[in-house]
Amino acid sequence: MASNAETAAVFDGRMELALERVKLMTRAAKDRAKMEGDMRRQAEKGIEEMVNLIETEREACADMERLVQDGQSTHERDKRAREALETEMRMEEARKNSAKGWGEAWEMEPEDLTLSEIALGRGNTSQVMLGFWQHVDVAVRQFEWSGTLEQADKFCGAMSLLASLRHPNLCLFLGAIVDGTEAPMVVQEVLEQDMSSKVSQMTRTKQGLDATTVATYALDMMLAVRYLHEKNIVHGAVTSRKLLLDRDGKAKLLYVPRDAIRDAPEYCGTAEDIFDCGAVIVEMCRGEPITSSDNYHLKNALGDVPWPRLRDICAKCLSSVPEDRPSARATIEMLKLCT
Repeated sequence: MASNAETAAVFDGRMELALERVKLMTRAAKDRAKMEGDMRRQAEKGIEEMVNLIETEREACADMERLVQDGQSTHERDKRAREALETEMRMEEARKNSAKGWGEAWEMEPEDLTLSEIALGRGNTSQVMLGFWQHVDVAVRQFEWSGTLEQADKFCGAMSLLASLRHPNLCLFLGAIVDGTEAPMVVQEVLEQDMSSKVSQMTRTKQGLDATTVATYALDMMLAVRYLHEKNIVHGAVTSRKLLLDRDGKAKLLYVPRDAIRDAPEYCGTAEDIFDCGAVIVEMCRGEPITSSDNYHLKNALGDVPWPRLRDICAKCLSSVPEDRPSARATIEMLKLCT
């Protein structure tokens, strides 16, 4: 039978083995926990990197989309500029080739112009038809007129004046036809819409123009008027129907010298142009034209303008005292504060 000492020794040995197993198990558990922590941190880091990568890819896609859009816009602008340049070159070449008859470069040959049956508008003494000249759509103004030789000379003088005018806010004059059964005809660039139609359309849809848009259109109009006035030219008939919009939304003023067809009134001066411009601005603001120039109607019309700064500009332009009306240059400076 084993002694107590032997029994104690066996017991101690077994305890040491048990303790060693516990230590090994504890160390293994710690190693496993550390490994799991490392794996978790690595997974979290991987997820974070993946999120960052996705965000970077999203930003790259957005940048690429903007780049494509900018490229398309640039391509479209370049295309339009190229088309405009090619059109201008064709027009200039046509002017050089058509310098016959009156000996003027602006004179066109009747056979070079094709008239459609599409009417673009009508005035007191003329109608405007869509035409086709030198591979370009054009607006052709036909006059109801049978004048004397003196009036024919005035017409040709007016066309020479038009040919000398170049401004981005003036409707481009391309030439005129003085021979043939349908003469005289004035040929100009064709634009998308006149302001009267634009205002009527916006009013029908109950949208209306905002103050910034009105001020921008008015600024375009006044830049053209200032250009004419600085050349000692009075427009004499500024109306919303003669303020035309191109496809980019820029406003251009249509100008044909009034004495091209009939004698211009002697009373017409730059102050009358400013009054007419004020009436156009009021029409854009209130959605309908001014029907009378008496003080009562003007006061009511001005009351319909919802924006104080534009209302003040219109009131100055519509002053009953011509000398109190601002110049085109001064009106431009006031409008710049509204855009």
